[in-house]
Amino acid sequence: MDFKLMIFIILNISNFIGEVTGDVLKIIKFDKYQQCPSENIVELSSFRLTEKDRFILLSGMMNVKSDLHKTLYINYYVRRCKEDTRHYCETFANHTDKEICDRLSNPKVRGYRFLSKVKPKLRCPVKTGNYSVNGVDIFVGAFMELPVQGYRWVMQMSLFGKKAGDKNGRLTTVGCLSMNGRVFASTTRRKIPKLKDFKMRRTTVQAIFLTYLIFLNFFIISAHVKQIKLEKHYQCKNEKGSPNYLVDLRNLGGTLNETMFYFKGNFTVMEEIFDPIILKIYVVRCPLNNAIPNPDKCQNFVNQTIDNLCEIFVTPNMLGNRYLSAFKPPMRCPIKPGLIDVSKADMILNRVMMLPIEGYRWTLKLLFWGVDGKSMRFDIIGCLMVHLKVTMSSNPNKIKRKNQKNVFIQEFI
Repeated sequence: MDFKLMIFIILNISNFIGEVTGDVLKIIKFDKYQQCPSENIVELSSFRLTEKDRFILLSGMMNVKSDLHKTLYINYYVRRCKEDTRHYCETFANHTDKEICDRLSNPKVRGYRFLSKVKPKLRCPVKTGNYSVNGVDIFVGAFMELPVQGYRWVMQMSLFGKKAGDKNGRLTTVGCLSMNGRVFASTTRRKIPKLKDFKMRRTTVQAIFLTYLIFLNFFIISAHVKQIKLEKHYQCKNEKGSPNYLVDLRNLGGTLNETMFYFKGNFTVMEEIFDPIILKIYVVRCPLNNAIPNPDKCQNFVNQTIDNLCEIFVTPNMLGNRYLSAFKPPMRCPIKPGLIDVSKADMILNRVMMLPIEGYRWTLKLLFWGVDGKSMRFDIIGCLMVHLKVTMSSNPNKIKRKNQKNVFIQEFI
């Protein structure tokens, strides 16, 4: 899968986008779920899915026909199709979880709540027997709030393992479950209870990104322990080769402590700036071993424009306003010359750590546009380049989280 929208959670600008006033009532239906081809050591044929309001209820029996080796993997494969699943399907997600045994015994690991519903309790190595799964509910309300109707979603969960005592055998598919669902939209409109006071434009970018996030939770994919490290950030040069802009961002930075980011520093506005004021974001994804961005190895990942900054400045319930309201003095249009302090702003990065964004270097170019109060020309007023590296550890207990200075990660969620 091309994780083309995952960087939005790193940029944390999703809440800056658009307008929410209500939504079309949507209904999800799973009209087909069955075992897919496997060694059939783990029998899943009796599993059932029931839709109720904004929840999916899962129940059934799991028959383990042979003791299993402690090495177990689960692969989650999601395809998005047009109504006819024989044509026009695309890979939407493909993720392998290699920490199933850790999840069975650690209440703090994501996915434990789901697996703890299995009776008798699962432990590694998994023993022969019948296991019941009841009372598992999966909330899909956020999924319903997205423009995802008109597609058929094909989801396959494959369990890889081998029989206990088989020291030399390779891992095979010991169990597999396939689900086929559709999302319908009715003509009845309703207000969204949790988002009714917010504004958010429903772009394709946001829809696919949030849909993928829901599917991650839907399949209890756990976040590995990820570390986001700033390699460098600097004010980029303008077309004349000078780093001088109407908005000087050279003193803007921050610190990272656990999963909280704290803004540090300030930025300076040199001249009065008038509406429209917009932000353009350009993101490039590079291999982890590519310390210096190489056009031959990197790819343009996503471009996005936020064109309503002045409205966000003054609208308390608008997504993104919470962070901007911490700037002192408050941001208003036209923006007056002076020093803007950002040291009171902070953000939570938990959702960043939930996503499979590790193993890459990310180059972010943030380009601010506005009307120069002196020349009254619409032009670039500020520019910031950010280079990030995201790595992962498979053992959370070995990670020592230290404060990282000069981190610049924007979250607008």
